[in-house]
Amino acid sequence: MFLLMTHNMYQQQVFRSLLTLVLGIHVCIARIDIVFENHTDVYVEEGQELDMNVTILVYNGSESTIIFQSLNENEFEIINASTYSVSAGMVLPRVYHVKIRGNNLGLSSIVIMMSGVGSNEMTRVAEIPVKILLVANYFYDNVLNYLFFIPLSITYFLMGFTLDIKLVLKNLKRPFAVFIGFTCQFVLMPALAFGIGKMLQLEPTAAIGLLLVGCSPGGKLSNDLSILVDADFVLSVTMTTCSTLLALGTMPLNIFIYTPLITDSTIETPYDQVAIQLVGMLIPLAAGVLARLRWSHYEKKAVKIMKPVIAVVLILVIGSSLPFQLYIFYAPWQIYVSSLLLPLIGGTLGAIMAKLARLKKEQIATIAFETGVQNGIIAYVVLINAYPKPEADLAGRVPFISIMLQFFLGMAVIGIYTLHKRFVFKEGKEPVEDKVEIAIDSGTYRSTSDSTVLKDDVNEEIQQPTDRGAVINLAVEDTEF
Repeated sequence: MFLLMTHNMYQQQVFRSLLTLVLGIHVCIARIDIVFENHTDVYVEEGQELDMNVTILVYNGSESTIIFQSLNENEFEIINASTYSVSAGMVLPRVYHVKIRGNNLGLSSIVIMMSGVGSNEMTRVAEIPVKILLVANYFYDNVLNYLFFIPLSITYFLMGFTLDIKLVLKNLKRPFAVFIGFTCQFVLMPALAFGIGKMLQLEPTAAIGLLLVGCSPGGKLSNDLSILVDADFVLSVTMTTCSTLLALGTMPLNIFIYTPLITDSTIETPYDQVAIQLVGMLIPLAAGVLARLRWSHYEKKAVKIMKPVIAVVLILVIGSSLPFQLYIFYAPWQIYVSSLLLPLIGGTLGAIMAKLARLKKEQIATIAFETGVQNGIIAYVVLINAYPKPEADLAGRVPFISIMLQFFLGMAVIGIYTLHKRFVFKEGKEPVEDKVEIAIDSGTYRSTSDSTVLKDDVNEEIQQPTDRGAVINLAVEDTEF
């Protein structure tokens, strides 16, 4: 009896295996060849309706149903009949008219699903990408995007014009702090941006935007913050200048390393265009350095004039472009969170690395700012002018939001530092920032701000005379020369 049951079970298993094999062969024999009118990508603007043709050239399977579906109806939808029957005896080629309507900026696909009659199983047999564009606007596409070059160019010209090469070279003679800063900027930040994008599962375009922010050098905001919180301003300027030059190589390199891990071949990175945009930004910097060689005596006047000019132009450009960029504020919450986490975590890790390297507290603060506060305008300009649309518009949301959040974070840091100075220090121990070294024999002086002392600790320290004479170190408050 036992042997008979075993024999029957063996026969059932063999029958099931043969049935599976036959069904598999039947599926392989069925063939369907589908041709789209658009052989690569379908482009449709927001609110636009588009007709497209889908042709079945060959079909030799059993009677089945094909269904046209939108992969994301929030971005586009199919507005006509989307379900059809196919059979081996139908007249071929058979053309189906599909009408779609763009809803919101994005990247999606039309997929063709197929199922047998009476079957609930669906098989994807074809797919074509659909790219939904913003409504075309000549002023925005051909004028405003290029206007962002104006404040950026003025900023870099001013950076070059006010750059004291001697101070930069002085920092580079002892480059340990600069090396720590560069490691944080060009190794830590890109890796952090990539990790945050993976953690929050950002869509590929947003992940690329965050990566470009992480690859960008420091900007003017980090220099201003270094001044306002009594950090090492000379180190800040040195790092900003050198990182801007190094970004010419490090930004394309990091893009090359990380983008294959972020996206597939549907989003191509135009490395040549990225390099062109970066080289274009170095031109005003070089022009500023050359102008300083001839007209350095106009430095203070140039700074006084150009700073408000930059502010006014930037406000006008952002204000003019905002009506065309309201879609940015409808970005998913992951983009806001990632744009906030990148400077917060980056600045914190930069400070930790500088602390572990036993740098001075002023240098620690500077490296924290230079690491966390990246030049989002560079990332935005590179994205908008190097990548195709709509990928550029989708990726550009991240640096735009990042710029705003970095500004608010900077204001918060300044507020906390001001309150700390005002209420944490004991009464009668206000910080004194200016330290003056007076060489008695030469009658010269030098004012620096690389340290902070307390009023009760102010004393006169006379060093042993040297061959140049005695040096008196005085800590004074609000001294002007």
